[in-house]
Amino acid sequence: MSTLRPALRFLGCLLGTVVLIPLVLVAALTATFARTAGLRLGSVATQLWGMMLHRALGVHVRVEGPLPPRGAFVACNHLSYIDILVLGATYRSTFVAKQELGGWPLIGPMIRGAGTLLIDRERARDAKRINAELRGLLEKGHRITLFPEGTSGSGKGILPFKAALFAPPAALGVPCVPATLTYSTPGADPALGGPSQTVCWWNDMPFAPHFFKLARLRRIEAVLRFGEPVSGITERKQLADAVRSRILDLFEPVPD
Repeated sequence: MSTLRPALRFLGCLLGTVVLIPLVLVAALTATFARTAGLRLGSVATQLWGMMLHRALGVHVRVEGPLPPRGAFVACNHLSYIDILVLGATYRSTFVAKQELGGWPLIGPMIRGAGTLLIDRERARDAKRINAELRGLLEKGHRITLFPEGTSGSGKGILPFKAALFAPPAALGVPCVPATLTYSTPGADPALGGPSQTVCWWNDMPFAPHFFKLARLRRIEAVLRFGEPVSGITERKQLADAVRSRILDLFEPVPD
């Protein structure tokens, strides 16, 4: 089972991805002449992809709190590359992610085709480009989801927020929904390590060995919590601080 389970998990992820390629291509093509319609179709593809892949990986999600309303700006802590699968399967949204993900084999073309907005965090001017697009999408009622820590962590705490992308919701007064993720791995082989090592992906862990370890897990339990939306704050840094404060109240550290 030590090698069979990862092989089956990988095959399930691969098949779930390949099956959705036609829908992602249609979403990408639609977005070239009807951006809003293409992104909405892309959010459907992201939801189906998340549902297929987290089932293939043995991820079981418990949701606490009301789902973000249409047109909300969702900020969530960041622990792993599977976060987007958990969130994407739970509700339809346009995601903001690091530009590096766009270069990953297979995953990169999928998220780009589905409409994920990729930001180059090494270029301060790129935030201006993303903010212009975020403002237009929020005005049209799109849900937006991002990870304001800017990188994934060990699950022991919440990193400082990068406030630049809070400018559009601050200007428009849309509700900012705080969300938290935590993971546990009941029944896992202790030799693999706890979920902070097997599920959380941080500190320059090589992807392939980490994925192999994650795929060996019998079951991954994810708890996704949504808090009371924050609104009425018109300054981006103050808004980011207020959302982070609510995330800290909701946050449950990942076990060792």
